[in-house]
Amino acid sequence: MLYLIALYGLRRSDLVALRLDSIDWRNGVLHVKQAKTRQALSLPLTDEAGDVLARYLRKARPHSNRRELFLRSQAPEGRRPLGSKRHPPKLAQAQWVGTRSR
Repeated sequence: MLYLIALYGLRRSDLVALRLDSIDWRNGVLHVKQAKTRQALSLPLTDEAGDVLARYLRKARPHSNRRELFLRSQAPEGRRPLGSKRHPPKLAQAQWVGTRSR
């Protein structure tokens, strides 16, 4: 997830909306509908990004019939899409240490 944010400059809201069919493996395209602008993007799926996503799907994504790409797998509620309204994703927040305004 963080790899896609860094590589493509996507927002978290764009990532949590990705579905399995957002990845066009045959044509090497990642289809993203931006949540903020409502614009559809077709981004080139680099070989490295494809490898990262394939590895995630094979080894890290919880087994589920759900079509969302990123899922949460914590109890007690079971597998739900990441970013669902009842359980928004928690990303680390940066803290600025040792800075003072003068």
